[in-house]
Amino acid sequence: MIKALYIGLLAQGKPKKLALMACMRKLLTILHDMVRNQTKWEEKKSVAGSTVSNRPAPARVLDLIGD
Repeated sequence: MIKALYIGLLAQGKPKKLALMACMRKLLTILHDMVRNQTKWEEKKSVAGSTVSNRPAPARVLDLIGD
């Protein structure tokens, strides 16, 4: 998934260092999500360039907090 992001950014003409930093940020975001939700690594399907999370929708979270 990260490699595909890197190759895609290079194909768009982005400099290599910029593409590498974007991939590092993506990995850090994924790792933060894994720690926060206590989940293991799994390939997440991409929807329009963003990852799909297993987190509940915000409205559902608010319903759980209200009870």
